[in-house]
Amino acid sequence: MDNYDVIIVGCGPAGTTSGYILGSLGLHTLLVDKNVFPRHKLCGGGLTNKTITLLQRVFNETVASLTHNEIIDYASNSYDIYFRENLLVHGTSHFPFFFVDRFVYDNYLLEKAKETGVIVLEGEKVKNIDIENNILSTSSGRILKARFIIGADGVHSIIRNSFPNNLYDKKRWEYNLSTALEIFVPRSEINRELNYPIIHFGYVDWGYSWMFPNRNEIIIGLGGLNRKNTKKYKIKI
Repeated sequence: MDNYDVIIVGCGPAGTTSGYILGSLGLHTLLVDKNVFPRHKLCGGGLTNKTITLLQRVFNETVASLTHNEIIDYASNSYDIYFRENLLVHGTSHFPFFFVDRFVYDNYLLEKAKETGVIVLEGEKVKNIDIENNILSTSSGRILKARFIIGADGVHSIIRNSFPNNLYDKKRWEYNLSTALEIFVPRSEINRELNYPIIHFGYVDWGYSWMFPNRNEIIIGLGGLNRKNTKKYKIKI
């Protein structure tokens, strides 16, 4: 059995940020993810000013360094908000919108975490958890134990699903679930120039659709609450 101070399940931004901080403090830390990085992730890839501030405070990364290392793929101050095809707002933000490719961004943060001495176990899915004793077993048969376990493994978190029913309201959680669809379209296949993010309301109930610019492609997606959208989602380009 391998013993750690902390085991973090999930190597997305939340998991790797936690790992980076704990590793920097000298704690014996393990990051586990079912995927091998880099990997694709459904996400528009927009970074808010709050996230940029956090990246500088935790990782000592600035807009300049992230741009230099080709982590930030695109930036814009402008934005449009529509209700269906009717333009409601064409605005300008004091702080730019920054866009990243999660394939690149998540892997970059994972590499930063590794630099602190954190151990990373990729391509291993956590199969079972003994919550009382903080013991995990993985798809390859590894047995892992830690003083603390952090669940950063997303909407279908095996960590959360292992909690007793009295620790969280499962029905309430399901009530607020959303579904999102997304595609990446090369700029050469779109007959318009898109240099800033566009948000559309009105195509899904209690949700929205988006078009986010990247250097070589446009990210198009939509999402909304499952309980408000009983029909199948459709994207028409």
